[in-house]
Amino acid sequence: MKANRRTFIKGGNVDDLESTLEAAGPHLFGASISGATLGGTTWTELIQPLDQGDFPQTRGLKVLKRQNFRRPVGLQCFAVPDDKRNNLERTMAAWRKALAER
Repeated sequence: MKANRRTFIKGGNVDDLESTLEAAGPHLFGASISGATLGGTTWTELIQPLDQGDFPQTRGLKVLKRQNFRRPVGLQCFAVPDDKRNNLERTMAAWRKALAER
């Protein structure tokens, strides 16, 4: 069976985020997350530290929580400029905040 991948940070309709995750939930092997700018077209707009951009990551995390999702959630962070340690610290703080909000 061919894998079907859906990305919302580029070309997806963010209004469909929850309904798509609800439908796909039982079939997901994992999820990836990053900060992103809605409508972004470049990698620097689409792959950012988790505390940057305006993509609504918490909305997706809430759906995964409702589904009792227990599979890997990977952080997309390749080619993110700036200091790696600083990016990681900011991203971990944003991750903890997102988990607390969901």
